Amino acid sequence: FIDAWVASGHALLEGITYRMNPAQGAYWDQRLDYCFLPEPMAGCLKNAWIDAETDASDHQPVWIELEGMAA
Repeated sequence: FIDAWVASGHALLEGITYRMNPAQGAYWDQRLDYCFLPEPMAGCLKNAWIDAETDASDHQPVWIELEGMAA
């Protein structure tokens, strides 16, 4: 499996999905949320991004866009 975030060109240590929250034991910003793809699908990966605006959870969702997949 590959990390879609890194495979789409982002640095391994960038991309915050969980903000510092000492009340929950998180003392620094972290990337806790991932999307992994089977390696043969790497060529289908078009983009990956983190929705930093949503407040639906204490984590920010990771989105990926795939293209060129055969049915």
